[in-house]
Amino acid sequence: MEALRLLDIVTVAIKRSGRWMLLLEFWPTDDEEDDWSWLGWTLPWLPVLRGDHRNVCVCTQLRRHGLALVACENEEEARRLLDQIQGYRVGATVFTDTGEKTSWGLPGNPPSSKSEKKRTRPKKVKPRKIDFRLIHGTFNGSRAKH
Repeated sequence: MEALRLLDIVTVAIKRSGRWMLLLEFWPTDDEEDDWSWLGWTLPWLPVLRGDHRNVCVCTQLRRHGLALVACENEEEARRLLDQIQGYRVGATVFTDTGEKTSWGLPGNPPSSKSEKKRTRPKKVKPRKIDFRLIHGTFNGSRAKH
C-alpha cells in the first residue's frame, strides 16, 4: 500500500492532457453559502464557462476537494482568466500545454482565524481620572490671583 498526494496525480493528468490548465485551490469554511458567494465574486468568468453547469462543477469541486481544473484553449486565455481572479482565498497555478508549471500563478491564502467571529468578554471601561486642579485653573486661570 502506498499513499499518494492528490496534487501529484492531478499534475500527471495535466501533463497528459496537452492543454493549458488552471489548477485552482480553495480553502472552504463551515459557511457554505458564504463560500459560494466568495467564489462567484472571486472568479468572475465562471458564468461564461462552456458546457452545462460548468460553473457549478468548479465551485462544487473547490468546496468539496479544495481543487478544481479549468482547461484553457491557449496561453492567452490562461493569462486572461488568471488576471481576472480577485480576492485572496483562491490560489491558481498555470500549466502549459506540455504540462510544465509556469511562474505566473497566484498564491492563495486560507481564511485567517482573525476574521472568524470569536466570543469575547466585553471590555471594561476604566473611568478616567480627572485632575480637578486643571479644571479649576482653566476656568479661573487668567483672572485668579494666587
